[in-house]
Amino acid sequence: MPANHIWRENHIEIVYSGELYRIESEEMYNRLSCDPGFDDVQFIIVDCRKLQTVHYSEEDYKIHAALSKAVSEWQQLYKPLRVGVVVSTQDGENSVKKLMSYAQQFHQLWDRRIFYNYNEAIQWASKG
Repeated sequence: MPANHIWRENHIEIVYSGELYRIESEEMYNRLSCDPGFDDVQFIIVDCRKLQTVHYSEEDYKIHAALSKAVSEWQQLYKPLRVGVVVSTQDGENSVKKLMSYAQQFHQLWDRRIFYNYNEAIQWASKG
């Protein structure tokens, strides 16, 4: 499955792998936003190290950013979150930066940063 999530003690990891289409990320947001455990999450790690290709059109990036904004507004009622995004390639970083630019246009509320090192992402995100 290209989009999966793993509940940890104080955070959630969203893991993308293989080829990603918007429908898979939409399903991920729907599952997370409906889960009562999401209210207690202290930070989020998005692991894109095994993601090979993002099949998003410009419209897909906008929709993903809008969904992210809606979920962040709901979560913001409880506390602001940091989201550490881990990538392994320049293409991965470029895709995440594009998504983050759309998220910024939608005034997305989470603080996001891109990392090439998983442990650095955890360290930064957990200090939020």
